[in-house]
Amino acid sequence: MIGGISGRLAACGVGVPELRPLPGAVTVAGFASGGAEALAWWYRLRAVHGHTGLWPVLTDGVALPGGDPAARLAEAAELDGAEVLNPSGDTYELLDDMPWPDEPHRLDGFGFPYLRDGGPAPVTVALVEAEHGWQVPALLNYGGFNDCPPPAVHGAVLRHWHEHYGAELVCLERSALELLLSRPPQTRAEALAFAWEYTAYCADGADLYQAEELPELAGSLLNAEVVRFWWD
Repeated sequence: MIGGISGRLAACGVGVPELRPLPGAVTVAGFASGGAEALAWWYRLRAVHGHTGLWPVLTDGVALPGGDPAARLAEAAELDGAEVLNPSGDTYELLDDMPWPDEPHRLDGFGFPYLRDGGPAPVTVALVEAEHGWQVPALLNYGGFNDCPPPAVHGAVLRHWHEHYGAELVCLERSALELLLSRPPQTRAEALAFAWEYTAYCADGADLYQAEELPELAGSLLNAEVVRFWWD
């Protein structure tokens, strides 16, 4: 297994540190890294995903045993992410007199690969056999604890956000994940719509942005290239 993964990467001109197999019901291998180096590996490995079929994700080893990965993928594919987040179809209307934060709390850049003092945190650069990044939580059986959505819901929601915001999974840890947005919301109306869906997916995550009201969260998500989620 390890040799096959290394061979696929080598065919794309990418040599990685020594790989080790990671536990799980699907093909996963990884190596240790941290900080800016780990993020550089993610970008490099993401660039060749179309040729290797291996989706990179920075993780602390969240693959959970059990279940059927194919069944979880099928369930995720059948779910409509927009309906999962907003089954009633309600909207949050943008009003002219709506208070908007003057200085929203921003979370620029990724947090997981770094320690509190800014130094590199030890993480695993994992390579998951997956056609799309949104499939990774379903493949790894991630979720279903506390208020964290079940694996198939993660897949459906991330697919929905990939279609709308170009969202791609970068970091996946035991109680949090981080996405890269290539097309972040660029208007207040778009940011409010995203904030509405954000709280449906991860109500606890608003604490990361010090947001008590939806406009405060929307202000933090406006033009945000990196979005973080956290479940208590």
